[in-house]
Amino acid sequence: MFLNHTATNKMKLLHNLPIFFLVLFSAQLFSMPKITVNKKVNQQGYVEVTVKNNTQEPLACYVAINGQKVRFKLIPLALSKRYKATSKAQEHTDISTWCDYLEFHPRYKNL
Repeated sequence: MFLNHTATNKMKLLHNLPIFFLVLFSAQLFSMPKITVNKKVNQQGYVEVTVKNNTQEPLACYVAINGQKVRFKLIPLALSKRYKATSKAQEHTDISTWCDYLEFHPRYKNL
């Protein structure tokens, strides 16, 4: 009638195993790729930005300067070209960047 202690532990393990895998894989789904963003002011006084892909995977990225987005693909371990602000009044806070794995964003594959 009653389960012994070992059987109860096995049932607990089988019950908690799917939860463990769900937590493990959900962390990978929500992780963002490792990139390095370099913002600086050039000799003419314009803010410039470059993005470096520190992963072994191709990335889908954009650089937005004062709301104007430039979309591009970034190959593994590569540095993007320099993107420059259009006005000297723009600061580094007017620039935003974003990158994610290319496999999750098929519209970037044709860039």
